[in-house]
Amino acid sequence: MDGVAAVPMMAGLRVPARRVLPCAAAVGLVALQLSATALAGAGAARTTRTYSATILAASGSYAGASGRLTITLTLDQIGPAGGRAGAEYRVLITLRGASCAPRGSARPRRRCLALSGAIHGRGEQRLVNPDTAPEIVLSAASGQIRSLGRVGVRGQLRGTGFIRRARRTARLTLTARTGTLSVYGEGPLVPGFAAP
Repeated sequence: MDGVAAVPMMAGLRVPARRVLPCAAAVGLVALQLSATALAGAGAARTTRTYSATILAASGSYAGASGRLTITLTLDQIGPAGGRAGAEYRVLITLRGASCAPRGSARPRRRCLALSGAIHGRGEQRLVNPDTAPEIVLSAASGQIRSLGRVGVRGQLRGTGFIRRARRTARLTLTARTGTLSVYGEGPLVPGFAAP
């Protein structure tokens, strides 16, 4: 075939007949090409998740505060897995507070905060035992939240591990100038081994 031979099992890969690659080398070449294709598209992958959340704990001027909210998480993968760390993500977290109980309600009223705003930052997937839930740890995250002002944010986003069905979770610690709030959220039931 004109001095060119097709490598078996490698559709479209043609090399000079005098230099036919051993099968292992050809497979490695295809693996590199597939990895390069995956990396080229990594920045375009966008994932959005929603969590129902509550304020778990509060300190400083927010001590005793309560509230319910919806967390919408948007992840854009910006880097591949490498070394001891997993993939790297650009993170956008949107908080939308539920309205607080009316003043005439029969329940004792704690200070209710309807947290709303946006948080921007980065996250890095931690490599864990394959049976346990995968986790993304937030770093360098901050935002502007109504009722709190400017906040710094730390947190973990967890998927599901070796289990039939479970919920993804989000734990966020929002630190403002005058106090700290801890928020915990859960997503809908999903199959085991779901990504964060």
